[in-house]
Amino acid sequence: MTRLFIVWVVLVGLTILSMISGQAGSDVPHLSVLALALLFGFSVLKAEGILRHFLDLRSSSPGWRGGFTAFLIGLAVVLFAMTAFKI
Repeated sequence: MTRLFIVWVVLVGLTILSMISGQAGSDVPHLSVLALALLFGFSVLKAEGILRHFLDLRSSSPGWRGGFTAFLIGLAVVLFAMTAFKI
């Protein structure tokens, strides 16, 4: 199996985990803080996988990789805070 296929399978698995933790299809109006943290964590992992393997960020300099990772984590933290604390 190729590297891209394995990454794709992992991304599909993370999507399924996101749907489960986000209670997709249920009538729950609000998610718990833990569910929100899981959703944003899975989103960061998925974005990192896409950037590194499909957009070939893994062959770029450590500065670019670190910058994108820091940006993704920062974005997820800000969005998590805004969602969890209704900002």
